[in-house]
Amino acid sequence: MKRLLGGLLESAHVLAIALLFGAAALLTRLTSPHLFADTLGVSQETAARIFEDLARMVGTPGRALAVVAIIAAILAPYVRNDQRMGIAWARIACAAAALVVLLAGWGDDGVRTWSETASAFDADVERHANAAQALGARADETLTPWNALLGFTALNLVLGAFQMFTPEKGGGPSKGSKG
Repeated sequence: MKRLLGGLLESAHVLAIALLFGAAALLTRLTSPHLFADTLGVSQETAARIFEDLARMVGTPGRALAVVAIIAAILAPYVRNDQRMGIAWARIACAAAALVVLLAGWGDDGVRTWSETASAFDADVERHANAAQALGARADETLTPWNALLGFTALNLVLGAFQMFTPEKGGGPSKGSKG
């Protein structure tokens, strides 16, 4: 029963982090309009419009996903009696950092200003070309919320893979077998 509950909690954690990673990766990709346009043939204006819509959708659901990820990350190692608590605590810290980024970087209407850098939404909103140019400039000049979210979620997923697919200490052959 413990393994089943631990597996369900781990699945909830990984799924929540993977969804946040996907959203952050797409937002990061959209802030390079020239790369996005070259790859898919989408204009800078369309990329900026998609970015704005996706950034608005990430806010509140993203925070809820991050809270689920933190709770599952805290409970899963204890439920399944995992011996690698250092990695588990690093994953908890990454999930907490993702929540902090979502609280500090996202508002109800999309991405807020990051540090003292002007937001892309401060541009002329009637012309999406200006928003696209502002997105590109902002992504080049400073660390953005979506880049920070991408980094924390990527690290969390890498640590999760390491934690799941490496043997535990003393996890070799069973005690009753020889050789």
